[in-house]
Amino acid sequence: MVKRYKAIFLDRDGTLIKSIKKTNTKTKTRPPYKKSELHIFNDIKFLKKYEKKYYFFIVTNQPDIKRGLQTNEFDNYINEQLKKKIKIREIFSCKCLKIDRNCKCYKPNIFMLLKAKRKYRIDFEKSFMIGDTWRDIKMGNDCMCKTILIERNKLKTKKIIYRYKPNFKIKTFKELTKIL
Repeated sequence: MVKRYKAIFLDRDGTLIKSIKKTNTKTKTRPPYKKSELHIFNDIKFLKKYEKKYYFFIVTNQPDIKRGLQTNEFDNYINEQLKKKIKIREIFSCKCLKIDRNCKCYKPNIFMLLKAKRKYRIDFEKSFMIGDTWRDIKMGNDCMCKTILIERNKLKTKKIIYRYKPNFKIKTFKELTKIL
């Protein structure tokens, strides 16, 4: 029998790091584009408690790189800063635009999760997807992972709860002790 592993899939922007509110909108956000905008949420330290029980993966859409609004170098810098905080097995990043015809990876497509499952022998039914948007919750639900909505931005989360049902809702990673 092949051993299967449990995973926690983490969205990046808005979940692990603070998203920046786009101008002229109430709910649209973007990733940081420069060091002065980068803020890693302090509560990610609570994830360390689960590093022995779960593999951690980041699954993220980064279309602003293709748009020329963010550089690959700064995107890599963000990822390296996160790796200093928690043990990330791998980062799966889609740099496509959601309108790209041949893209299979843009969330909520499940391609990035399936790639992790094949490579690391992940058992989705014992795994979790944690994110702050409907895309994260839908992707996790579609893979039969348990889903956790982290409510970092109240304006963003209102429609998620009604349309895509997360298994759990939290405000900080400290609340994971009630779930994991």
